[in-house]
Amino acid sequence: MSDEKAGSGPRRCGECPTPFGTIGASMRSAAPRRPFAEGTRTAGHLDPRRHGSVAADYRAIRRRHQEWPHRRFAAPNSIDLTANRTIDVRRTYVVPGGIDAHVHFNIALSPAMRAQSAKPGGRAAALRGTTTFIDFALQTNANSLVKVIEDKQNAIKNDDPDIDYVLHAMVTGRTSFEVLDEIPEVISGGVSAFKMFTTFSGVSASGALFADDGRICGLMQQTAKHGGIAMVHCEDDCIIDFCVHKLYREGRQRAPHINDARPSLCEEAAILRMLLLARRSPSEPA
Repeated sequence: MSDEKAGSGPRRCGECPTPFGTIGASMRSAAPRRPFAEGTRTAGHLDPRRHGSVAADYRAIRRRHQEWPHRRFAAPNSIDLTANRTIDVRRTYVVPGGIDAHVHFNIALSPAMRAQSAKPGGRAAALRGTTTFIDFALQTNANSLVKVIEDKQNAIKNDDPDIDYVLHAMVTGRTSFEVLDEIPEVISGGVSAFKMFTTFSGVSASGALFADDGRICGLMQQTAKHGGIAMVHCEDDCIIDFCVHKLYREGRQRAPHINDARPSLCEEAAILRMLLLARRSPSEPA
């Protein structure tokens, strides 16, 4: 395993491998590509042919060990690398680095959300085998989506995390048409996943994140048109508001009654609405 950083420099966010494939590599958009700030990093390399077994497919591993219980095997087309440090991993499985697809580092919602930056968070992740995290850039109301993503990239770059990272975008509040118009440029620049919320209106512990169904529908249509992905936190805000006021009226506002404040009905109601909007959005990029 090498202690050196991979390659000659950091990769652009648009080149980062994610659960959605390589972000920005296959997105179709009329907008010119505008890569966001550079800043991803790789902690090192491992040549799987030196020692151990590569755990890429559990069923394949189990089958091969049943057939050849004492034989080591490696991924095809492995690349020879010069390492400054070699770790003996015999009698172990070499597992590809994990991807944490949902983290919040230093996000401006509450003191708790600001409590940890990407540096210690990334280091803690690396110690347990996670080599990529996906953080969120928080956009609110009519503020520029491009700018908040650039600001978040710069903030993470200044934190200098020890592992790779990619971004989702949170689109919240009273989103304007101008913000929706930025989506093609944002996707072209490498951020292709956008999250909205059907709850957290007004004053809440998570901040004011609520977006109405019309704005969510507009974002779904834009992301579908330009090859992005829309995500929705589904809880019905009105049902939650009613339940919370009912609990206070009955004197049951303490933590043991949190289940009654957010019953499963609030999720079911919101999910059904969002499924309808998703089905009515175009399914193929323009």
